[in-house]
Amino acid sequence: MAPVEKPESRIGMARGQIIANRLIKTMPWLATVMMKLTLMMLKNPNKMMEQMIKQLPEVDQALFRDPEIGKAIINSTIEAFRNGVSGPAHEMKLLINPWGFDLENVKYPITIWQGALD
Repeated sequence: MAPVEKPESRIGMARGQIIANRLIKTMPWLATVMMKLTLMMLKNPNKMMEQMIKQLPEVDQALFRDPEIGKAIINSTIEAFRNGVSGPAHEMKLLINPWGFDLENVKYPITIWQGALD
């Protein structure tokens, strides 16, 4: 996720994600609740993936429906929750707060891969 304090970072973001980010920013404890819900949904990862895919642009939907890519996404999500929800909840709180530096100040050469609908 891009720094969410910049309005352009929300272009193309699912409305539900925007709402969740705002809620977590004002009530950080909700990150743990939301990650617990995600962990519960992982009991049926294929159903969770279908729900997630519905929120994506068509070009991403096609990519995520590729069996190998879909399996990799599910496996990486399961791995992220292997030790519980505290790590993913902490990461969510970090992502929605200012990063503490401006990306414009990064002087190391970088490449950003971003789709037109991201």
